[in-house]
Amino acid sequence: MQVEIGKTLGCALDEKGFVWVWGNNTEGELGLGDKINRDLPAPVLQLKGRNITKVACGGKSVICLG
Repeated sequence: MQVEIGKTLGCALDEKGFVWVWGNNTEGELGLGDKINRDLPAPVLQLKGRNITKVACGGKSVICLG
């Protein structure tokens, strides 16, 4: 598992390749299709089935590499 923490959000890549995000989402920075802040990790279902190998967080952004 890989975990990254940004200024106002976090992301994780689990052993099965699922991307999880949490934190501030007032501008849609979590990539979940809404603007709801998350206190608990939520899966990014739009990335299901993609070959994600690394995640990283910036100040207000998440990037996934595959």
